[in-house]
Amino acid sequence: MICYIKAVIAKQGPLVGVTPAEYDFLTRYGVAVIAVHRHGKRIQDYPGNIKLQSGDVLLLEAGPTFIAQNADNQLSFALINEVKSK
Repeated sequence: MICYIKAVIAKQGPLVGVTPAEYDFLTRYGVAVIAVHRHGKRIQDYPGNIKLQSGDVLLLEAGPTFIAQNADNQLSFALINEVKSK
């Protein structure tokens, strides 16, 4: 089962200043980055090429265990939340 996750990049951590492609999100976390929002606006670029900044909000396509596996990963993510469909 696939779920959609909102994850906020932590203030200081390994994700700041790198792209999802450079950090290999698919291998490390088992997720695909669908979109990146910064200051409330979607960045119109291929998500894998965007240099991440603290506070960026990522929309991730993930497996059902992503939240449980990363709930305590405060170095990378300040907040992780499943996007519920209406």
